[in-house]
Amino acid sequence: MATTRQDLEKRLAEYEKKEEKQREYIKQKNARYNEKVDRVNLTFPAGTKEKIEARAAADSVSVSEYIRQLVYNDLNRGDRPPK
Repeated sequence: MATTRQDLEKRLAEYEKKEEKQREYIKQKNARYNEKVDRVNLTFPAGTKEKIEARAAADSVSVSEYIRQLVYNDLNRGDRPPK
């Protein structure tokens, strides 16, 4: 049985509708995630990124996790006088 142009157009419309639903779901999921996190952009001297990546790889963690651990450790030290 040959597929007609109308059949193809119908299938394409269904596919596009499904794709749009998936895009909307992802958009909503990202929005919910972004409500739960703070983002910080960092700038380092050239060459530092590679050193950070190497240290993170040596610890078997992502760069984000490596930096997060450093910051958490520093924040929890408590050996600094309050400013």
